[in-house]
Amino acid sequence: GKDDITGEALSQRVDDKPEIVAKRLKDYSEKTQPVINYYRELGIVQDFKGNTTDEMWPQIKSFISSIIDEKS
Repeated sequence: GKDDITGEALSQRVDDKPEIVAKRLKDYSEKTQPVINYYRELGIVQDFKGNTTDEMWPQIKSFISSIIDEKS
């Protein structure tokens, strides 16, 4: 296939198979979730809900502004 924007040929990793990708995602989750849980217990993880930048950015901006206001 070709890239929709640039027209360049698309390439695929040799190991891009569903079972390999599933294992990579599982490994990632197993390694990162304990770190997220640690920081969540410290109260310094903030969750944002949304699927697009337009949905997420107002939440992120508001959160950052609240931190700046606290420090001022």
